[in-house]
Amino acid sequence: MIVWGAAKGSIGAHSEELEGQRWITSVTPKWVILSKVVWVVLFLQPLALGFVKLAAVFFCRRLIVGRAFDIASWSLIALIVCWMTVFFFGLFFDCGTDFAANWGSLSHIAARCPFGFMPTIIYTILDAALDLAVLVLPLPWIIKLRTPWSRKLYLCSCFMLGAFATAAAFVRMSIFIEAGIPSAAIHKDTVVGLPNYDVVGIVSAEMFWTMIETTVALIACCLPTVKSAVNFGAVGRYLASCFPASFFTRSSESGSRSKGLTRDKDVELGFRPPASSRFGASAVLPIGGVMECPSE
Repeated sequence: MIVWGAAKGSIGAHSEELEGQRWITSVTPKWVILSKVVWVVLFLQPLALGFVKLAAVFFCRRLIVGRAFDIASWSLIALIVCWMTVFFFGLFFDCGTDFAANWGSLSHIAARCPFGFMPTIIYTILDAALDLAVLVLPLPWIIKLRTPWSRKLYLCSCFMLGAFATAAAFVRMSIFIEAGIPSAAIHKDTVVGLPNYDVVGIVSAEMFWTMIETTVALIACCLPTVKSAVNFGAVGRYLASCFPASFFTRSSESGSRSKGLTRDKDVELGFRPPASSRFGASAVLPIGGVMECPSE
């Protein structure tokens, strides 16, 4: 939808002063396209981001065991499901069954769509808060591991790509808050650095950060699957052609000396075989096991 809107000149462009002011009380073909893009993107995004959040939480549940984590993770799952359900149906039926009202003038939308501008701002705030909750969920249990801090930081860094999605969510939240309700925005000189009449530019910024958050969150969630799908053999052969044979000889000798320490390091990090996980012996865990924290 965003690509279609950009092809029609309604996303990624800018409004002229008279054009932007006209959209408060009237509509043009350009405004109709812009409004359709915004409506479709907004009511679909709770599903897209909600399922990504759920996938991240269930991935953590495959790695971490314990009653406290079960309570925390299931509570967060319940909140995410409620957030998805409320805002999907709320944004889809924001104008009731009069769907055409979604691409009316700004004043018409404000009058006919009670689940409109302010609930959308609340939606972005809760989205950013849930992103942050999912990001920090595994960290307390990683910190409890009986392992050096260098390895704790390494494990934490595995979840840090989600920090970029969280940052994008907070940027988008700030844009929606600053844009606010159109009736209030027209009294500002600038909105997100753009003139208050540049409706296309302001909405384009909202859609841009919406797309970034969704894309980065999806990539972060799919990293374990992507890791198993990458042909590391081909990568290794390419690297072998770039370095002299003596380099790999030294690396092989160093690796053989440390080979006997592998099992001890796994135990020290708190991993155990997937056969003892809650998923049974056939479970395939992306990083090779379930992380157990020391008993409290």
